[in-house]
Amino acid sequence: QTLRDDLGALRGKPIVDEEIRASIAVYNENRKAIRDLYTYRAQKPWQAPTSEVYLVLRAGCVLPPEEHTRLVRDYLREAELKQRPRRDNARVVMTGSFCEQPPLNLIKSIEMAGCYVVDDEFTLSFRWLMDDVGTDGDPLEQLSKAFLHRSAQSSSKYDERKEDKGKHLLHQVKTRGAEGVVFAAPSFCDP
Repeated sequence: QTLRDDLGALRGKPIVDEEIRASIAVYNENRKAIRDLYTYRAQKPWQAPTSEVYLVLRAGCVLPPEEHTRLVRDYLREAELKQRPRRDNARVVMTGSFCEQPPLNLIKSIEMAGCYVVDDEFTLSFRWLMDDVGTDGDPLEQLSKAFLHRSAQSSSKYDERKEDKGKHLLHQVKTRGAEGVVFAAPSFCDP
């Protein structure tokens, strides 16, 4: 609430609940497009190489969310049109805590080594919330509950429930049909 008040003071008028709800709806749509992208890549990783998916996601770091959602949808349409050869690659989940985003050449090297990355923790901020944030009721309460109770387990999020550690990774492996996991631990921030 303090942040909301301070930002409202900076812009010269209060930020009302309807504006926050409208923003939540825009970001819900963006997360849905990204979920669709990850589902598509897991189903057809030869059609949507991770080196491309990663660049589409990184574009979202500098684009307004509405434009990024369109870009993701356009990429999905184009990826389906361009038929690529299917290889006998290993399906892997790539995980690790990155201080900075991994170099594109690391991702390309893993793909060239014969792996289809079917899930990852790159640009986790786009997929941190596991489902849509509610647009009814108090929007700040809805956001708080989503971040506290319906967000991905990761090394950068404190969670006292130790029994949940690793469940997210197991879920990724099972739901994406992965055959292995590549752990990329940071070394001086780079994986």
